[in-house]
Amino acid sequence: MFRLGPVGGYATDASKRVAFPNSQFPTDAFNEFSKQWVPRWAGHEELTLAAYSELIERVGPCIVVAHSQGGGFAVAVAQKHPDLVKAVVVIEPAGMPAFNGFPSCPHLALWGDHIEGHPVWPGYRALADRYWEAANREGFTFDCIDLPNMGISGNSHFPMSDRNSDQVSELIFQWLATMRLSN
Repeated sequence: MFRLGPVGGYATDASKRVAFPNSQFPTDAFNEFSKQWVPRWAGHEELTLAAYSELIERVGPCIVVAHSQGGGFAVAVAQKHPDLVKAVVVIEPAGMPAFNGFPSCPHLALWGDHIEGHPVWPGYRALADRYWEAANREGFTFDCIDLPNMGISGNSHFPMSDRNSDQVSELIFQWLATMRLSN
């Protein structure tokens, strides 16, 4: 699921796991890393969006950065609070909200490696790409950083945890700087 290695490359015995040869993920830390996971519960979308909305209302104008399942929620909260969300950065978004018009703030999607050939990720990527393309056709700023297309290979579904996370975060910071966001 996380594109650390080929489909079927995971084994409960860490010594038998197979990673991609160019993997940026520190696979020796996988067991510890997995302790932070949060389950995906069916039917929790309204509750989650309400919690995000409450947080955005409390902190005021902000940049929303989200990963995976949180990507769709980030875009939805920007739709709901266009006056409070200055920009949205989604890292490997696994889903997009229903179309309710596009938020006017700039958006960035960032994608890692080894999406093609995976049973799930090409569909997630295609869904986000269609959303981004539609927004751009309407004149909004919805940009994309595709790491492999930039010559940066081996990133997993967790680029913030990969060995080159500093390089990846610098790309996001550079994009934010070009947006010239006001307070």
